[in-house]
Amino acid sequence: MKGILYLAFAGLLLATVPEGGAEEKNGLQVNVTKRTLNRSDRRDSIYYTRYDRTQGYKVAIKGTAPRPFPEGEVSWTILVTKALGGNIEKYVGTEKLKALRPSESTELMVGAVPIGGYRYDRDYKDEMEYDISITHAGKETMRLTSTSNFAALAKRAVLIKPPEEEAQPEAPRSMTVTPLVPVTPARPGAAQPARPGTAATPTAPPTPTTPVTPATPATPAAGTTTPATPADAAGKPFDFFNLGNKKPAGGN
Repeated sequence: MKGILYLAFAGLLLATVPEGGAEEKNGLQVNVTKRTLNRSDRRDSIYYTRYDRTQGYKVAIKGTAPRPFPEGEVSWTILVTKALGGNIEKYVGTEKLKALRPSESTELMVGAVPIGGYRYDRDYKDEMEYDISITHAGKETMRLTSTSNFAALAKRAVLIKPPEEEAQPEAPRSMTVTPLVPVTPARPGAAQPARPGTAATPTAPPTPTTPVTPATPATPAAGTTTPATPADAAGKPFDFFNLGNKKPAGGN
């Protein structure tokens, strides 16, 4: 009986111990534990259970140095090895880390990845591994990795994008629109203007107009006398009314 109670107490103790334990470096103490965010498991029969969960990691960070820490970033990568097929999926993200005073602590949730599998004679469930990097002012303060072969697994993994990134439509391609040029009806005989981007067609020069020759006065027929304007000997016109020699009234 005592042996059974001891085994039960030991199992309960192991269930409450945080995963991986806390690590301390460069004035920070960090503890990473797995968390289930959503559970939709179903039991199809007494022998078969289907796993359907959403899981991530809780990161507890505490400042142990006598100096404060400015704001930083927590960059994370989670690998999920699928129970069926052995394929590896990779999820990445970045979270903001608030400034920490000496002995102050904070908690972050990183990742929300689907975990599936089933239980028949034993558990066949997807396995999670993590790599977490904490940086301040662009320099890495601390890095935590759940397994030593994480880099080799990451090379085989396929990156899975969040649903909001996959749903974004493609940016429309730029198109150059040529504005329409209104066409004005040309007068008959006028030269047509060339369209933009089209070589102008040379127009034939106008045909010169033949000058009109003034009419030549008709030559009088033979034997016809043309009346001449009477003139005096000096070549002046003839004074019909004798105005040049007219005496004033009352004279002799």
